[in-house]
Amino acid sequence: MSRALRSDRVVFRAAGEYARAWGGASLASRLEAAARGSAGGSIADDILLAAAVAVLHRKREQCSRARSWAIRTTVGAPICSL
Repeated sequence: MSRALRSDRVVFRAAGEYARAWGGASLASRLEAAARGSAGGSIADDILLAAAVAVLHRKREQCSRARSWAIRTTVGAPICSL
């Protein structure tokens, strides 16, 4: 989760939105600080939860787009698993 939070801008933005909605500006600023931190640094559970939800949401959207494409091309829906 920490790698996705630090390297994937889509995950970072979505996790920031979740953090702000759940814990306000304080949690969102902690998330931003964690994303800027070193790779070996510890990240609090609430921040990792926001990152995990963002990763799962992104995966779901990718699978949805892949299924939509497969249906349009009549190739058959690809298998997407979490």
